[in-house]
Amino acid sequence: MSAQFGGRTGRQGKLSQWLRGRRPKEAAGDDGRQALLLAAAAAGLPLAPAAHPGTGYGCSCDRVGCPTPARHPVSFAWQTQSTTDRGQIERWARHQPQANFITATGMVHDVLDVPLEAGQ
Repeated sequence: MSAQFGGRTGRQGKLSQWLRGRRPKEAAGDDGRQALLLAAAAAGLPLAPAAHPGTGYGCSCDRVGCPTPARHPVSFAWQTQSTTDRGQIERWARHQPQANFITATGMVHDVLDVPLEAGQ
């Protein structure tokens, strides 16, 4: 029998658990998400992946004590990485099935939708 340490067993090291967490996950129950992303890109909105909610109030990013959990780009170079390329968006959606997606305002569109919780 093995002991439990923060959601992992004594047989699993932190590194092996981290590597398993970094593997691409199958997108079960896509609910048309990828089709919506591709439609936004086809409309000319360049997209880039963003962080998603982690456990509890945490964030999917590796930053300790992330000040804006699940409300920021995955990469600091997101403005240059954002694209309307169908293949790239499909790869991001496949390899990061829980990721939010963002688009820059001001160049192509001027709409900014802010969640109610962010304003409280």
